[in-house]
Amino acid sequence: MGIRTVIGAALAALLFGAGGVSAKDLVLMVGNETYRNFNKVPNAQSVLRTSRAFEAAGYEVIQLTDASEARLKDAFDQFERLHGDADRVVVVLAGQFMKARSGTWFAPTDLQSPSLSNIGFDAMPLSAILSFLGEKPGGAALFLARVKPHTPVDAPIQKGIGRLRIPQGVMVAEGTPTHVQKALLDAFLQPDVSLAEAVEASPKLKISGLVSDWVSLNETLDADIEEEVVVDLGVSAALAEEAFWQAADAIGSKASYETYLRRYPSGEFAEQAQQMLQVIADATPKYTPEEKAELDMALTRNDRRRVQEQLSLLGFNPKGIDGLFGPGSRAAIKRFQSLNGLDGDGFMNPKTLRRLRNQSEERAAEMAEEAEREKRRRDAADAKLWERTGARGTEADYLAYLSKYPKGLYSAAARKELQRIEEEKNASAKAVEKAAWDAAKAEDTVPAYRRFVGDYPDGSFTRLAIARIDQLTATDAEKEQRAAAKREEEALKMSPSMMLLIERKLKAIGLKPGKQDGNFTKNTRAAIRDYQNARGLPVTGFVTRRTVVRLMSE
Repeated sequence: MGIRTVIGAALAALLFGAGGVSAKDLVLMVGNETYRNFNKVPNAQSVLRTSRAFEAAGYEVIQLTDASEARLKDAFDQFERLHGDADRVVVVLAGQFMKARSGTWFAPTDLQSPSLSNIGFDAMPLSAILSFLGEKPGGAALFLARVKPHTPVDAPIQKGIGRLRIPQGVMVAEGTPTHVQKALLDAFLQPDVSLAEAVEASPKLKISGLVSDWVSLNETLDADIEEEVVVDLGVSAALAEEAFWQAADAIGSKASYETYLRRYPSGEFAEQAQQMLQVIADATPKYTPEEKAELDMALTRNDRRRVQEQLSLLGFNPKGIDGLFGPGSRAAIKRFQSLNGLDGDGFMNPKTLRRLRNQSEERAAEMAEEAEREKRRRDAADAKLWERTGARGTEADYLAYLSKYPKGLYSAAARKELQRIEEEKNASAKAVEKAAWDAAKAEDTVPAYRRFVGDYPDGSFTRLAIARIDQLTATDAEKEQRAAAKREEEALKMSPSMMLLIERKLKAIGLKPGKQDGNFTKNTRAAIRDYQNARGLPVTGFVTRRTVVRLMSE
């Protein structure tokens, strides 16, 4: 074993604990080939064929095929939990990438037409992935497998990979899925092949960030490494120190410089090591105690989304339920803390989380009781009106009942009776009037029904025509209420995964939202209206903040 290899292996052993029990390396691999709204990415799933090679190299593998937004974010939550204990972490992404001046995102297969207002919520930002990898300088790599974009997406969003801000000690490789797969199998995952050697053997890839002779993605260390180091160091102590420094400087991490200084506290490069440690210290984000307390909680995106739901339930509007703590969420948290005598300055801590959870559970129970009382009141009023109208059994009574309670307890019975009455009238109505009524129903517009009423003011179907006119000419207040609810739903900026959760909740409580796919259809809107009606909420068919908070609390 030559001195360069020995010194590089020795430094890796000191940094990563070789020879003892070390944490398992970690790789996240995603192959998104078939998209709902974009062109197919040929061979994207070929990168997944490297999983066995990663396992043979000692990596724990998280692997996804054609991942939706929900599955992709669940996988990154798992990656976030596990990456802290790993020595080496690698992420391999193959599929569609979206870029703007503000960043680059990896697209899930169910991404809608992207815009600046939704891509940050629905796609995975590479900046977040790089920040995780940056915690493992000298032991982290990101492989991006993409195809050349054919046509641009609506500006300012474009397909492709934009400029990346790569943390110190992280390597980024870009290429087609086939080239990435070949480079991993033939070079990067070969035992004891350094990043520099693997890069040289992979000319088809675009490489950025760390390229070092001293770092390998599949480094195997001999059991007798320390003995070999001693033998080689005896040849030339100066050469050994220089090689050790080159390895430490190539890795460029706080741990590598500190390792050099422990071995050579008065060495030739000690001053440079101290200077680099100061540079790293100056570049390391400085956190307030409040920010540090929240970071230490390691909240996942689902955890943060739950916090936003609880804040909304208690009347503190976070300006969105998306799992991202922006200015609206910070202001809501700060108001909650202030009113409850808690510290935190808008950042979460265990005490705030416990108080928030306890109060939201109490409020949810209160809302359930309020909803039940309101339902009993409405049911009683419903039954009372039916006693007055249904008992008489006239067409006018049934129409009066349905006008007040179109989704009432006895609405099905009222409609059945109206159908019976209409059938009886059909049997006796004159052919001309019947034809006119059928034509009005087919057109189903206010002018058509008014023409019918004008032609047949005392006709067999006149009352039905007038009732339909009343239904079609909702009051301005009702129209404004629906329009306001629609605007409020749009302002929530719900992701497909959030819409899917709402559909599942509706189905779980016995309603029929139709296919559960994260898209609101007519069936979904009808189920939302039924839910709102049953809970005493304004019946609009749109998911307002009050509706989603009430639904999530069940």
